[in-house]
Amino acid sequence: MNSPYKFQNPQPKNEPVVRERYVGRMLAEEAAAVIGCRAHDIRTLILAGLLKPLGDPPANSIKYFAATHIHQLASDEKWLGKMTMALNDHWTEHNKKRKEKSDCR
Repeated sequence: MNSPYKFQNPQPKNEPVVRERYVGRMLAEEAAAVIGCRAHDIRTLILAGLLKPLGDPPANSIKYFAATHIHQLASDEKWLGKMTMALNDHWTEHNKKRKEKSDCR
């Protein structure tokens, strides 16, 4: 059947699929999609004390997060503001260091 309508997948291929039902725990990529940041920002939020993974995982292991807690944080405007500021501060500092290195050459 040829349809004149083109349907697009609502999520890009590089973004994780967020489950609509609650699960016990989420991977960092899923948590990032729910709270509205990138997966690589999760580490920054953990270091800033804004997120805490389940248990006490070693630094080089997969981090899981409680799904109910992530959904609560995603609806907390005050926490989202703190998250935004922490990420802004991190990337400002990161870019500043990068610029200083390039100026030294």
